[in-house]
Amino acid sequence: MLLSDQRNPGRSRVLPRYALFIIGYGLLSNAAHAIVNLEDLHLGTSPEGFSGEVKLWVSGASGNTDKSDAGMGARTQWQREKITDFLVLNYDYGRSAGKTDTNKGFLHARHIYQWTPNVAREGFGQLQHNEFTRLSLRALLGAGLRLTLAKKTVNKAAFLGIGAFYEREDLEEKAGLTDGGTDNTGRGSFYFVFKYQPKEDIKLLSTTYYQPKLRLLSDYRATQNATLSIELTGRLALELSVTAAYDSQPPQTVERADVTYRTGLAYRF
Repeated sequence: MLLSDQRNPGRSRVLPRYALFIIGYGLLSNAAHAIVNLEDLHLGTSPEGFSGEVKLWVSGASGNTDKSDAGMGARTQWQREKITDFLVLNYDYGRSAGKTDTNKGFLHARHIYQWTPNVAREGFGQLQHNEFTRLSLRALLGAGLRLTLAKKTVNKAAFLGIGAFYEREDLEEKAGLTDGGTDNTGRGSFYFVFKYQPKEDIKLLSTTYYQPKLRLLSDYRATQNATLSIELTGRLALELSVTAAYDSQPPQTVERADVTYRTGLAYRF
């Protein structure tokens, strides 16, 4: 199978055998529902103007659900001088044994202003729902600082995010449970991002999130995501993602930990 490299139209290359194996394994595997990573895989200087990507994936789950499903996502970005605005959207839906067992969506918007070479200010908002973790709606607004820990070059970058947000969560009420209804609270927002490109067509991204409740630090959420992107052509990439998520005080009937993985294709424009 030959694929043309759009960065060099005169060159064609054979799709690596390991990429074919990964695609086949991902399409057949039973793993966990998709987890959205807000970071992209740009290294060096982000392109000016409008850019984005569309993703399609198949996935499965273990933990709160055991199934296979499919989904799609999109990211759009507008870059001009010191300002970056981006929007991330995804939706997952699945059925098992004739019944819907996955139904969740996610929308996140972020504004970043590069204040100094190593410090950026950012503001963000988010909407989220997940029928099968009893989350009817999660809405939040927040702000913080983004610190550059390692100089952003063509093959590596590292960032630390420090901030806070105010959120409203509406949990589905169920008979026999006592934690339904609406909760309004503030949370800290901390994240660490490391990006590395060992080869021209291979990129690695690791992101760790930590969100403690400000009035009760023992109530926190933590997520670790690792993504491997293998470029197939100038615009098409194969992405593999593994995520470990933990909620110290989840809703009743919902498990504390989930380990998830996802295989999909991303088309960048």
